Amino acid sequence: MILKDVFKLYPNLKDAWGSRGCSNYWNFSSNAISFYVKIDSTKKQQFPIDEAYYMNKPVEAVDITLSCYDTQKADSHIAEVTEVSSDPVFFIDSVKVSRADLLRYDPNDIATVTVYKDTSEIKKLGIDAKFGLIYIETKIFDINRYQKYFSSKSPEYAKLITTIKSSQIQYILNKRVLNSNYEGDLAAINDKIFKGLTIINKQELSNKFGITDKTYGVIINSDVPSNLYKGNSKF
Repeated sequence: MILKDVFKLYPNLKDAWGSRGCSNYWNFSSNAISFYVKIDSTKKQQFPIDEAYYMNKPVEAVDITLSCYDTQKADSHIAEVTEVSSDPVFFIDSVKVSRADLLRYDPNDIATVTVYKDTSEIKKLGIDAKFGLIYIETKIFDINRYQKYFSSKSPEYAKLITTIKSSQIQYILNKRVLNSNYEGDLAAINDKIFKGLTIINKQELSNKFGITDKTYGVIINSDVPSNLYKGNSKF
């Protein structure tokens, strides 16, 4: 399948250019499906992306994210149990899951947990969410989200994450050096609070922040998200 054929089937993905972390693939994705085209390393200029060139390249792989919840709804016994359960509704990385599914995840891989009660989010789900809604995001999911967002704001950043291993990048948020468990904080940044992004080299990183084990620094300036737990201390 050629990429341009994919766009005929999924026109909403036409402008969703991104990269799969530090891999050798461009990806085009929504919450449910992702298509991957191999990056041509012989091209002298990788960014901005030569859209016309890659439109005629074959799709190398496809990722599909599917919740088992929808298939279970056809089972009347399971539907009955769901109706009388006092559990909240659980979502992990935008996919609806059961309480049992949560046991498959390592707590260290979780970036954010958001609990909704009596909000418009619950009203959208109707009676299924009468006992609340818990939205969970993994670190991998949030890394992909903030990389896509920052790439849309900075061509230099978009190029950086395709050429440098993520372990060689140091993130600094409002002068605070981020060392661990920061993925959810960066993923919470959007157009309402984003102020700017600057990339500094190894020498500047050492001089300004005393960091010598990273190759580049990514300095992000942002306001505090209004709904982030302990947001003032994180931002």
